[in-house]
Amino acid sequence: MASTSVSAGVARAQAAGISVSAEAARMMAVAPKGSCMADPAAAKCPQVTRIVAAAAAAGCTAVAGRPNKSTWTEVYGPGYSRGCAGNIVYNEIITTLQRYNGSWQQMDVAINSRSGSGDVGAIARVSCSHRDARLYRTKAMSYSRTSGGTAYTRTAYNEYLLSCRT
Repeated sequence: MASTSVSAGVARAQAAGISVSAEAARMMAVAPKGSCMADPAAAKCPQVTRIVAAAAAAGCTAVAGRPNKSTWTEVYGPGYSRGCAGNIVYNEIITTLQRYNGSWQQMDVAINSRSGSGDVGAIARVSCSHRDARLYRTKAMSYSRTSGGTAYTRTAYNEYLLSCRT
């Protein structure tokens, strides 16, 4: 669930003259605080003129890896932003690891970015101690900016049942 300060990122973007599509606004509202997707008008973020949900040929592709175990007591979810168009000058990935318990619960968030069009990845991790199988989901949100000033957003999901040992 987005915090008030994160949801305010849409208002700050619009106040800064950035055009935000309705779908991009929905994605921005759930992006974690501190990411350029949540607050594109922040001083640390590259300047953009508009933000849209990406078409297949625009921006970078969000890839959510299957949740997995690195040990019997740790679950991780990898996320990537890759396959960028040649005119990308900023690339950010937000990876969220979630667990289903009647509703999706956020367990961890990892954010990584780079200047340029190269691939970028981030891995969210959480300790686990349950023996029964539980449904985990990796959510990857890509935010990329072109040299023309347009930012594109994309989201991908991957779910998997995992059990751990204590």
